[in-house]
Amino acid sequence: MNSRRLVYLDAMRGLGILGVVFVHGLASVVFGNEAGLVAGFNPALIICLAPVALLFTWAPMFAMISGTANAYVMHGAMLRYEREGGAKSPLNDLLARGVVNSVSLYVLSILNMTFLHHSMEFNGAFRHTLLTSSLQHGEIAPFSLQLLFYNDALALIATSGLVTTVTLWLLWRGGGFQRVRRNFVALGLMAACWMAVSPWLHHRLDGVFYNALDNNAYLLAFGLKSVIGPNQAPFPNVAFGLCGALFGLALARQVEPGRIRRTGYAASALCLTAGVTIIAFQGVRVEELVQHTFPIKLHLLNLGIMLAVTTVVVDKIECGPQARREAFARWTVFLRRAGAVTLTIFLLEGVVAVTIGRAFIYMAGTESFPRQAVFVVPFLLSLWVFWDVALRQWERWHFRFGFEWLVVGINAMLRGRRSLRLNPAYVLKGAPGRRTL
Repeated sequence: MNSRRLVYLDAMRGLGILGVVFVHGLASVVFGNEAGLVAGFNPALIICLAPVALLFTWAPMFAMISGTANAYVMHGAMLRYEREGGAKSPLNDLLARGVVNSVSLYVLSILNMTFLHHSMEFNGAFRHTLLTSSLQHGEIAPFSLQLLFYNDALALIATSGLVTTVTLWLLWRGGGFQRVRRNFVALGLMAACWMAVSPWLHHRLDGVFYNALDNNAYLLAFGLKSVIGPNQAPFPNVAFGLCGALFGLALARQVEPGRIRRTGYAASALCLTAGVTIIAFQGVRVEELVQHTFPIKLHLLNLGIMLAVTTVVVDKIECGPQARREAFARWTVFLRRAGAVTLTIFLLEGVVAVTIGRAFIYMAGTESFPRQAVFVVPFLLSLWVFWDVALRQWERWHFRFGFEWLVVGINAMLRGRRSLRLNPAYVLKGAPGRRTL
């Protein structure tokens, strides 16, 4: 069992964050996050584009990617311990590092929702952050404390990472690391149950959550946020992370590619069938695409699509010939460069987008962003050019002083050794088969 860098994860992470840049640029800067606009769109067009839109719903995708990387790295550490021996199992240290990483991401989530997130509608009112919203509106925006009870992508990844780490820690204790079949079955059943129980939890608790917010019962609201809080609610979205962990373990243990294909496609078909069946009975409204949080039918479609896409990429790239992996690594350098600093891009994309957007508003001589293609297309191209140039220059400095640099530094201190996580010579240009995690 050889531990090597999973190049497809870097590419998918980069694809996801670039999707965030463009989707947020359109939704927040061009259309001002006006949820009511969606109701005016052609329903047939929305339905046709729904699979693509769901695929670029960044938070569940990142939860799945994080789950894969987390399980893969933890398995590698346990495998080295079994091969090389040692006085102490690394399992408790892996748990401690997982907790610290989740806490770090949760703190950054609070930073994001206080200063950096785009303005948006939440709990019946349009709410603003201190920096991005102020830049967008040209005046100091009033901050709403209720935004701290909104689960952004970072809060979901933090929660999903914690659940995945604790679950693997529990499964691997007392010799459980060698009980491979049991561990796969347990993770699969946990993901299925996590998804299945979510509609009931939201039906019972969503009203309680919003009522707690309206009555300033913040302790209760925070507890409910950790279970069903919008927008990226832990139930059901942590199921994406658990499914990602299954891929991570399968790759770490070099499971036969045919078994990965059969299981991945079967799980995808099951999710898609369930989602389509629910839609056949309930129908689907265009407004549900911007609902806090998505109804379960859209989550099932989302998970089914992601499982299928991930299975294809794992089968063709990670389990394919080495020459194909190397070619894929060369072709996806731009995506993987963005994937190396996804956290920093996520936190700063709002400030960048509204700043560039203000320049277009000034040139157009309007009070809000002009929604004509002659302005929208150059705006989106400007976002692409900015991040392309910024990332190429930043690569020369080994991506220092970003938010990844901070988190990686903390983890390196806990591990007692330096990390190659942000070294372009290994991450972007090294041999894909070489271990760089």
